[in-house]
Amino acid sequence: MGVTVTSVTYVAATKTFNVLLSAVDPDYPAVDGLITITIGEVSDLVTAGVVGYGNATVTTARVA
Repeated sequence: MGVTVTSVTYVAATKTFNVLLSAVDPDYPAVDGLITITIGEVSDLVTAGVVGYGNATVTTARVA
């Protein structure tokens, strides 16, 4: 099961990522449903110019 990622934007000022998911994807969770985001391999992220992240998983609840 996976939700389509529409875009990912790195925000240098806060050193965070804004991840936009497709709300029309059938796997998009209901409010309070859990979303797990897996960040790719370090080597892939370095190639993309994103240094200091990789091989990590974040789980969060969907909010309204």
